[in-house]
Amino acid sequence: MRNTIKKTITNRVSDLLKDIGISEKDHIIASVSGGPDSVCMLYLLYILKNKLGYKLTIAHFNHKLRGKESENDELYVKLLSKYLGIKLFIGQGDVSKEKKEKKITTQEAARSLRYNFLFSLKKRIKATYIATAHNLDDQAELVLLRMIRGASGTGLAGMPIFTFEKIIRPLITTTRKEIINYLAQHAIPYTMDSSNLSTTYLRNQIRLELLPKLEAEFNPKIKQNLFRVSKYLKEDEDFISSFIEKAKKRATINRNGLNRCYDIEELRNIHISIRRRVFIEIFKEERVKVIRISHRHIEAMDKLIFNPKKVGEITLPGDVVAVRNDRFIYFKRHPRIIKN
Repeated sequence: MRNTIKKTITNRVSDLLKDIGISEKDHIIASVSGGPDSVCMLYLLYILKNKLGYKLTIAHFNHKLRGKESENDELYVKLLSKYLGIKLFIGQGDVSKEKKEKKITTQEAARSLRYNFLFSLKKRIKATYIATAHNLDDQAELVLLRMIRGASGTGLAGMPIFTFEKIIRPLITTTRKEIINYLAQHAIPYTMDSSNLSTTYLRNQIRLELLPKLEAEFNPKIKQNLFRVSKYLKEDEDFISSFIEKAKKRATINRNGLNRCYDIEELRNIHISIRRRVFIEIFKEERVKVIRISHRHIEAMDKLIFNPKKVGEITLPGDVVAVRNDRFIYFKRHPRIIKN
């Protein structure tokens, strides 16, 4: 990643896109809510598309959670797409239904529906990347949130600049203050989500109360420092990932049509630092809700494999149960969600 100090937002985003390898062969879907972050990202992608030659499309998902506010957001994005001359695709979904069926929070349900829409659209129009407007403040908030919840180094690595699913985050090195200033300087309007001002959610408490206090009383560069920590941890995780994959492969046993299982002895022989990360990768494969995994779940898995009783089970986020049966561990869905 290039040095971003004292560069304009436009140059910073341009460098980031070049580092990712964006070219005229690519097609980017900009996920635009209508708020300041996504509107700023859209304008920057619009400005840079002539320089880098990629195709640009807008996607907006209406969660229908804020009544008239949600409708106004959709209307604004429609006007914006028409003004810029960029094709727009709109999606919507029943967040309450998703929340009830999957037994997850409102925020998790909204995110699940939004990303399902984005990935489906990406496949349908054969786009290359999905651009989301996460910024440096979002990264700092996420690292603090996961730290409070007792996440591992993997969790503290935060959001990557781009993912294997081809999600890119052009504003990840840009602060929210810089975004607001950019929009003001260029007289670009945007909508506001009133739910972001509520301290009901822990994420908002961190944004509205904790981070400002840390900046004012401890370190004015706390966001940049948290971003740096997450970047270093991500680099460490990238290095360690090859060891993790090999260790997971040695522990995995596929049993002809039966549940995939994991060898207890192999798991025990893995160094604790790698074993924790192997657990995370196993959770992903077994469709555990990794976003809700904390140190308690990792420790519970460790106790399960070292349990002298050789039997036991633990329930993990997403209604997945890890079952120890003598020398193996396998995963199953919780009985309460199995339909007749």
